[in-house]
Amino acid sequence: MSINYNPITLRTLELDVSSDASVASAVNTVIAKCGQIDVLVNNAGIGGPGPLAELSLDAIRKTYEINALGQLRMVQQVVPHMASRRSGSIVNVGSVVGRVPTPWAGSYCTSKAAVHAMSNTLRVELKPFERAGASQGSKSTDATVFAKHVVKKVLSPRPPKQIVFGHMTGLFAVLSWSPLWVRDLFFANRFKLNKKA
Repeated sequence: MSINYNPITLRTLELDVSSDASVASAVNTVIAKCGQIDVLVNNAGIGGPGPLAELSLDAIRKTYEINALGQLRMVQQVVPHMASRRSGSIVNVGSVVGRVPTPWAGSYCTSKAAVHAMSNTLRVELKPFERAGASQGSKSTDATVFAKHVVKKVLSPRPPKQIVFGHMTGLFAVLSWSPLWVRDLFFANRFKLNKKA
């Protein structure tokens, strides 16, 4: 499948996923100009580095507001439109660390765990629309490569219920099935946490 777009007709739109008004305005603008929304890709996100026990609750709230609630805010705005047409796809971009959390990124990891739980719930609740979820790897995967992979999967005649693609996803898949002591040992060695403080 070849996906082409014309950069002359490509339009950008300002959007703050932490704002109800901004999300509503963006969705309404797209519908007014294009007539419909076929695919929503929820890819907005921010990191939340630092030890979870020491991060301020305000910093953690900000991470959740963008990473989890921002995606839900977008979903809630587009679902009525897609449901009325009985057509559309939603892709929520998660992370392998939402399933296998790592040290020093607890705010990000837990927000992405919320995205996975939300996506699993939505997949069941929105079954008639066969939503797809996506999970990006723990390190940045080239955005163009990632986008092409996701678009190809989402636009296929039978899109998968979940797309797992990106750096180290194989390792994290194995770790997700490993006993906790194996994960703990792996991350303690990787992050040099195996010495007493």
